[in-house]
Amino acid sequence: MRVRVRGHREVALAHVLSDPRPRHAAQMQERNPAEGLRKIVDDLVDAGEKNLIVMGDLNEGPDGQGNPSQNFAPLYAPDSPLVDVFSLAGFDPGPKPGTFQSCSRTNRIDYIFVSKNLAPKVVDGGVERHGLWGAPTNTNPPSA
Repeated sequence: MRVRVRGHREVALAHVLSDPRPRHAAQMQERNPAEGLRKIVDDLVDAGEKNLIVMGDLNEGPDGQGNPSQNFAPLYAPDSPLVDVFSLAGFDPGPKPGTFQSCSRTNRIDYIFVSKNLAPKVVDGGVERHGLWGAPTNTNPPSA
């Protein structure tokens, strides 16, 4: 999805498909969605865009130590024009590091990246969890 905002080029949201079945995992490895997202960002930067915000459900969390997924290497590479807002001093994720289900470290599947020139302008932010399935300790949505 994309939308144009007066005074700015466009805003893009991403929702990346993730499927744990082995044959789908192999396909994801072959066609890394983060590479496609990085190409879009690089094209916008090459076109002169300086103020970028990339956010969305990327459907994959960090490893158990909190390191970004290897699939997201293009977004975290040293030459990337993006910064993960979770790494910024003004961003407070709250009492738990994740954004999904139990909100554990490996259940962080939602991301916000800003361009490097916007990073110093981020004054605060956080994760709103009131819409989760009941208590943050839940591991699955309730039965219907």
